[in-house]
Amino acid sequence: MNLLLINPYFEGRVYTPSIGLLVLATAVRREMGISVRVLEPSLQGYSFQQVVDIAKDYTHVGISCYTESRFSSVDLAQAIKGADHNKVLIFGGPHVTSLGSPFLKEYPAADFVIRSDGEKALLGILKGSDYSALPGLVYRDTDGQIVENPIVRDKKVNCLDIDYDFIEDVIVDWKDFEVPGWLFRKRHLPIMASMGCPFQCRFCAAPELGGGLWRGTEPPVLVDHMERLIKNRGIGYFRFYDPLFTANEKKIQEFCKIIIERKISVNFRVDIRVGTRKNTLELLKKAGCDVVGFGVETGSDKLLKVVGKGVSRRQVLETIQECKNLGFWIIGFFIYFFPHEDEHDRRQTMDLFKYFDVLNIQFFKIYPGTSYYQEFVAEKFMHESFWLDRTIPSDTYFCKETFPQAEFSMNEGMRKIAMSYDLINLKSFANTFKRNGWKGLISLVYSAAHYTLLRSDILFNLKNYLARRGMLEPLKRLLAHARVNPW
Repeated sequence: MNLLLINPYFEGRVYTPSIGLLVLATAVRREMGISVRVLEPSLQGYSFQQVVDIAKDYTHVGISCYTESRFSSVDLAQAIKGADHNKVLIFGGPHVTSLGSPFLKEYPAADFVIRSDGEKALLGILKGSDYSALPGLVYRDTDGQIVENPIVRDKKVNCLDIDYDFIEDVIVDWKDFEVPGWLFRKRHLPIMASMGCPFQCRFCAAPELGGGLWRGTEPPVLVDHMERLIKNRGIGYFRFYDPLFTANEKKIQEFCKIIIERKISVNFRVDIRVGTRKNTLELLKKAGCDVVGFGVETGSDKLLKVVGKGVSRRQVLETIQECKNLGFWIIGFFIYFFPHEDEHDRRQTMDLFKYFDVLNIQFFKIYPGTSYYQEFVAEKFMHESFWLDRTIPSDTYFCKETFPQAEFSMNEGMRKIAMSYDLINLKSFANTFKRNGWKGLISLVYSAAHYTLLRSDILFNLKNYLARRGMLEPLKRLLAHARVNPW
């Protein structure tokens, strides 16, 4: 018996290894002593067929399934099963956590689906335990009927128990490309210390995936772990991938105080929430946190209320100012093209861009398990089988091609996003040059040319041509490495 765990993204769509798969791999090898391998095809350069060939040597294959990778996940499973029908195929991840039984019913190549926390169920499958006792497991009984066990979430999390040797080839040179240049001299490592988010944003699946709970590692345990990684791996910068690092500010303050008391020299990045208290931000900065990101989503008070953010534009501006005063490098996450968004809302959002060192602007997507999805089903804009329909693109943008009531087509929306990036670069050219040095000058020239081309169809025709020839993703990776936002 052995186990292969796969994150089935191909063609350069992943920039960070799956920490969840590493947690599972470490747990299985520690408890069972069997051979385990983790594959990150996008990061390791494996093709679809190479992954299928590698899977031939394993008895059990676990596939992580996200909404964007749902079709490639299924295609991979069917190819692996087609090569050997005795393979045991296990699906997990956010997408199948939301879908559950319908996914197993639709795809006979899948033997099991694990919803939410996967460690206990995966170990139970490998050990041949009674399936009915495994939390979150979806399986077929002896009569072929699909059974869906209830989800049971552990109060304690095990995010830190990771053996990075599983992906040493990826980790050795891994970098967080959104940080200031001086941090690039340090060795970077992705890490997680907590799971879940207690807030109820309507566009996010976290309330369903995590049950509305935030579960964090105890601060002394976290700091001990970081010290070991600093000593054993020479890590100088940690990128925390927690959905919301500061959900429990009391624990975060304790974490910072321990780092300060032990005089640990380290830098790190966390995601905070608008409204994080000033004393928490001060302690984070003093402990070595130089980079913070937070989801603003929109600058419109109207939309902030509609999407359930639970904050106001005034609070957004106050948090930005606090972070600026403390000297943080700040990263803003925004979403364009919400339902009911208008041009005035977008102008209010764009007005906030100038305050951030790095922008991440996303085209609004619909995900299963979200409040927006439930609303769209109720209004008959979507149907329960939407996620199984191959005519629907993998990226479920709220665009005219998929949702006729949307304001923009995908290309129109992507063009507006790209032009927003270029305009903010051009309007704040001094900051761009200050942040990136001579590369900032290249970025400014690029933005000017890019913005001009976007006003015609030239650039998008070129982009579509490159995509058809398989040249687009390598070009985007090259530009990302040069710290230029390509589109």
